[in-house]
Amino acid sequence: MSSFKITEIGIIAPKNIVMEKLLDKAEILSRLPAGIVKPRDPAYDTVEVRVGRALFSLHDVFRVRVEKEGNDTIMYIMESSRSKIKIRFLVEEAGVTVSKLYVGVESEGINVARIASRISSILIEWIDSVRIYIEEEARRARPRAVAPARRSPAPRRPAQPTAPQAREEPVATVSSAGPSRASPPKPASEAQLSPEEIAEGSRRLSDPLFEAEVLVKGRVVLADRMLLTKVADVIDRLGALEEFDPSKTYLVKITTSKAEASILIEGGRIRGALLSEGDRRVEGLEALAAIQRMLPGEAFITVISLG
Repeated sequence: MSSFKITEIGIIAPKNIVMEKLLDKAEILSRLPAGIVKPRDPAYDTVEVRVGRALFSLHDVFRVRVEKEGNDTIMYIMESSRSKIKIRFLVEEAGVTVSKLYVGVESEGINVARIASRISSILIEWIDSVRIYIEEEARRARPRAVAPARRSPAPRRPAQPTAPQAREEPVATVSSAGPSRASPPKPASEAQLSPEEIAEGSRRLSDPLFEAEVLVKGRVVLADRMLLTKVADVIDRLGALEEFDPSKTYLVKITTSKAEASILIEGGRIRGALLSEGDRRVEGLEALAAIQRMLPGEAFITVISLG
């Protein structure tokens, strides 16, 4: 048995909706990148899988079934005459409207651990498409506010002095745990690095080998929706984490309805940035500037520690 895992993924949807949508086999498999899976029937009970990558190719016909294990696991089991592949989706509740999804792949007859770096981009693209689909379905499922029935006006009560309303602040800043605890060190800004260093780190973000490193070593330390007014809000949030260690490498993913950005932080500094917005893709200082132009706004933030 060979296996590897994809790191934790945050989904803005309740756990019950995530579980329900993952059981829709045809919908989930149809979201694999074009040309990878060809269904032999509308229900995707039998599919033809064709993958062609450097030093690796797969062309086989699989029977597919989906099983639910307990209250938190969905298994996709794909069997052919030569091999067997299991895709495990583990769902955890992270809040009323937020879930965490863990994805693992096991196989017999194919050494998937050995080819993880070659197929990681396929799996990342697939899981991200699944995430977007589930989040859209969760938004549709939210009950709409119903206007209350009109009632006769109640007798007026004497006016009472009211406390001044607290000004709402962005949730990016996290206070320290108490007066006796020293504030953790915060990452420095990107200005401390040269444009060449930023460009070098940015190229790493689009390197398939770096993507494989994230899959193998990555550990999510924060997955949350927050209001951003500037790029520095992300840095402040990271620096406020109890376990933040400036000597470690962190990957920060910022996801909005229109774009997805990645920021690489090493040695407590922004080392690279990458922004994907439709067909547009920019790196380095240009990406950081583009991210800033998207703000202020609400985004889903995922922080991955790479040790």
